[in-house]
Amino acid sequence: MNFSKYSPHISASLKLAIPVMLSQLGHVMMGVVDSLMVGHVGAVPLAASSLANVAFNVILLFGIGVSYAITPLVAAAHGENNSEKSSEVLKHGLAINIINSFILVALVMAAKNILYHIDQPKDVVTEAIPYLGIITFSIIPTLIFQTFRQFTEGLSRTRIAMMAVIGSNIIHVPLNYVLIFGHFGVPAMGLVGAGWATLVSRVIMAVAIAIYVYRSPSLKKFRPGFSFGNYSKSLVSKMLHIGLPAGVQFIFEVAAFDMSAVMMGWLGTKTFSSTSDCHQPCDYQLHDYFRTGSRSDDSGEQ
Repeated sequence: MNFSKYSPHISASLKLAIPVMLSQLGHVMMGVVDSLMVGHVGAVPLAASSLANVAFNVILLFGIGVSYAITPLVAAAHGENNSEKSSEVLKHGLAINIINSFILVALVMAAKNILYHIDQPKDVVTEAIPYLGIITFSIIPTLIFQTFRQFTEGLSRTRIAMMAVIGSNIIHVPLNYVLIFGHFGVPAMGLVGAGWATLVSRVIMAVAIAIYVYRSPSLKKFRPGFSFGNYSKSLVSKMLHIGLPAGVQFIFEVAAFDMSAVMMGWLGTKTFSSTSDCHQPCDYQLHDYFRTGSRSDDSGEQ
């Protein structure tokens, strides 16, 4: 078989997909670094972080799935060289994701005490609840980031999100060091400190990519996408028709991993903490396979 005729397509797909994979690895590393550093505080905080992330990841990945509607629509408009249509998708996607993020935050905050009723160690749940309460608010900047990430990836500019994620990780590690263990006059906050570090890092990540998209000369023609008002019901419906099934699909994709984490909690704190480092990377890496494939689809659209 002559593979040479496929090499241009393979090269184009890898050019799009590798930055996506690296940016997703950055998301994984944020959770892994939290686990590694919190693990030095004790088994209970480590198990608590895993339990909180079990609940958090399911909700977050639903929101991320909904945001997936942006990329194929932007890719199609970009293929038509229609910047006005791309801007409309950005505007509507931003509104959908902001509203969705507030709904998801309210859902988690209202339901977080369910953790007390799933037969988990009480000391683990007691530490998990405050941490979950903090990282839940990071859904808002994460979905704002996802809006611009999906938008720029639809334009085949996958390195922008990658650089934002790498930058947030560089900030995240020293923040963890200061807030978890207490340095430079800051009191040691343990797991709660890890939560604040994650929230701040994700806010910076969202602000950075939004500023870049707005101020980049090559993306200036898409600035109408930052406006508010004059929304189209048909476009909102179309985006939800694409995004909601993707969000539900992601919930079922990670459910098996997350349920196994809950079952480990039934065996005790030490068992739970010893397996905690496995679950979040597995959740995100499974999700990463689908992201890589979707970038190939977007390449084909264009």
